[in-house]
Amino acid sequence: MAVYLDDERKEVLIEMADYLEANYTNYARGIEYLRKLAGQIAMRRIPPKRIEFLLLNMAGIQRGAVILGNPEIHTIHTMRVTFHRFH
Repeated sequence: MAVYLDDERKEVLIEMADYLEANYTNYARGIEYLRKLAGQIAMRRIPPKRIEFLLLNMAGIQRGAVILGNPEIHTIHTMRVTFHRFH
């Protein structure tokens, strides 16, 4: 992200982070984010997670659309409600 910022903007971000660090220590996450934007701290890249349900054998693909297996049968529960007056 810091590659696309001008040097002047990076300096402003660093000044903001220094000011916040000196006066407001409870904004540590914001200070770290500003330093990442300025390029002082390296950002750790995390690879995206795999979409596991597409890789299952149960899932089939037909004409570009994913077809999943049948859902489990839902049992309907009935409930009897009785209203009692004068009790």
